Amino acid sequence: MRISLRKIFLENAAIKLIALLISVIVWFNAVTEDTYIITKEVPVEYINFNKDSLFLLVSPPPKVEIILRGKGKSLLKLNFKKIRIFKDLGSLRVGIDTVYFRPEDIILSPEKVEIIAIRPSQYRVLVDRIRWRRAVVKAGKIINNLDDLIIKRVRVATRYVKVFGPTSIIRKIGTVYTQDIIINEFPPESLKVALSVPDSAVRLEPESVIVIINGEKLQRDTLTIYHFNVTKPPGRKVDILTDSLVITFLHLKNIKLTSDDVSVYIKADTLAPGLYRVKPIIKTRSKVKIIAIEPKEIQIRILP
Repeated sequence: MRISLRKIFLENAAIKLIALLISVIVWFNAVTEDTYIITKEVPVEYINFNKDSLFLLVSPPPKVEIILRGKGKSLLKLNFKKIRIFKDLGSLRVGIDTVYFRPEDIILSPEKVEIIAIRPSQYRVLVDRIRWRRAVVKAGKIINNLDDLIIKRVRVATRYVKVFGPTSIIRKIGTVYTQDIIINEFPPESLKVALSVPDSAVRLEPESVIVIINGEKLQRDTLTIYHFNVTKPPGRKVDILTDSLVITFLHLKNIKLTSDDVSVYIKADTLAPGLYRVKPIIKTRSKVKIIAIEPKEIQIRILP
């Protein structure tokens, strides 16, 4: 007689399912009665450390590993509980000290679980005393993005700041600089600029200072040059085909630029006969800032 597989599995399905469930429960109960050893990572919360007067240059670990032994049921329950170690640092001394991790630092529930070991069982820390000292304040790097502005003087209104931090660090800090001052528009007479913290372990008081910037807006002018100084090839004649050169420049109010103050040089001593466009070399005796020349190249002809 042929019996289908479908009938075998579906006949009395409810009874078979209950039997399977009972079997799983019995198996799980038997397995979790055995004793196991597991490793678990737990966070450490440090308490009673005097942050106002002490600083940890080398800090203890934020987590440790604990090795546990117990029945499977008890260990399984730990997955649903938040285990944390509270470690008292109130007795730490300045210098090298040791933090010990002991089983009695951990409270476990249920108590049927045994703590075999903690890794690390101890950790060496470096403790320093927090002090303060005065440091000189100086302006940081000035980044002037304006062509028509000249910076004459930069001065910090606050001469000194207090530097708070570990003694071993602040003793090396004698000067504190402001953050870079980027000028994208004509600045006011004074700016409030944040100070650059020289080390993440220190604190500055105040955290920003007033920087006084003395600048002058440059005036724009043009000057036309008709005379060019040419270095000729030996034994050759050079014709200058460009009549004039217009120079656009920026200058301070009290500086005037004349054609006598400007020399335009054309270097042609290494060129063979032919027609060329040469970039001029411009030298001035006055302190001006040349921003454009027109034309950019001088046309010359070197004769055979």
